[in-house]
Amino acid sequence: MKFDRKLLSVLKSRFGNQYRHVYDLLQLLDQIPHLKLRAWKRISGEREFKVSATQKRSSLGVILPLPRASDKSKFLALISDLTKTRLINDYEQKFVEHLAEQVSLGLKAIDALGNAVPAATTFLNRIELSDVAVSEFIRDVTGFPNVDFHQIIRFFKFLSQQSYEAESISYGIVVRRRSFNSGVEFPKDIWRRDKPEKRFMVASDGFKTAVCLDRHGQLCGLLPLKPCDIDGQKYRPLWLRPLAETAARLEGVGLGLAKNGGIMVTWRGNLLLSYKAGSWTLWNHDENVQMLKDELLSLRGVRPSDRLSGRLAATLYRAALDLSFRRSGGLFVVRSLRTIKEILPREYELDGDERTAGDKALAHQLKDRVFPNMDRSVICDLAAMDGAVVLDRNANLRTYGFVIETPIQKWLAEFQGSRRRAAYWASSKRGVSIKISSDGDIEIISNRTAVLTLN
Repeated sequence: MKFDRKLLSVLKSRFGNQYRHVYDLLQLLDQIPHLKLRAWKRISGEREFKVSATQKRSSLGVILPLPRASDKSKFLALISDLTKTRLINDYEQKFVEHLAEQVSLGLKAIDALGNAVPAATTFLNRIELSDVAVSEFIRDVTGFPNVDFHQIIRFFKFLSQQSYEAESISYGIVVRRRSFNSGVEFPKDIWRRDKPEKRFMVASDGFKTAVCLDRHGQLCGLLPLKPCDIDGQKYRPLWLRPLAETAARLEGVGLGLAKNGGIMVTWRGNLLLSYKAGSWTLWNHDENVQMLKDELLSLRGVRPSDRLSGRLAATLYRAALDLSFRRSGGLFVVRSLRTIKEILPREYELDGDERTAGDKALAHQLKDRVFPNMDRSVICDLAAMDGAVVLDRNANLRTYGFVIETPIQKWLAEFQGSRRRAAYWASSKRGVSIKISSDGDIEIISNRTAVLTLN
């Protein structure tokens, strides 16, 4: 995140010891996929925070006002732009608006409290403010204004720190469109002193059952989770499918807590938001798939059909989602027909001479299979093995579990980890790599450049 040089000195002078906390708050607007934050500058006269889109919807202007230290009736404002190479959609604009509102409130609170209260005060906590912004965004987008999503998120975060019979807790909640009017608000009314009732901490596992709430956030009961999307063509982690599809069938919202502490929000059957390692991600699936498809179409050689490239991009993206939330890591490499042999010798292909008898027996089932036609669970398990899954641009599976040898070159030395070096090397000559780290980060790499990173 960058600042105009004069503004930086103004902020340090203006906030003193609280400057670092101001910096942390502003970082909330610098973590949105596809949107790039320009350097902050200062203007005078603005009294209200604003988020406005340009006529072509290629950027969002953000203004955050602050009273001047010398004269509270006069205002200094921070101004910046969030830019994008494609059109900014309504979800992205709403997400930025809610984040900017919470950042503005946080800045005002810091200004009011000064150095009297430590920056670690809960009210000023950056993560807490982002949780509030996300909660308001969910209410805005889904049309459930009376549901306290913030309390549900806090409930999930509490559960992520607990265990039951030495096991981490997973959980599922479905908010449905119909009213039930039980008079019991969830989770507010099941809280006792400093923690919820124990029976409600394990009432759902998020896989087979979910706690059901009505449109006012009142408890309805327990729901059995049954997936109805037979072909699995939605965009969400595979294990989240029953929760997402049940919520979609009830015209509602699904909220899931994974055993690793990750939080997922589904809307209309797709993953809308996710939380891990202290930050939220807004998922723009159609755009992510289109970017991957564009990179696949850029590979040289015999050009496959546009439809095949689209199916391959969607299949790879869904597999990356599965591996990301499974936290197993993986690497997919797609090369042109002419250059695939540069990283994959013939003897290491599915039925190659260097493959073991077990590999060849498994390869008999996989050989000549078009990758998009393969089951998602099979793809996920193949990719979770050590090594890379290698495809040609016509979507044919060429090998799996293959360790790509990387040469000793200066430009590769800057990348840490063998999987990351392999991904960048495989992309350097007419290739596209999709790397999923064991922490769940997804990187799409083409021609030595990360064209998309999803945390």
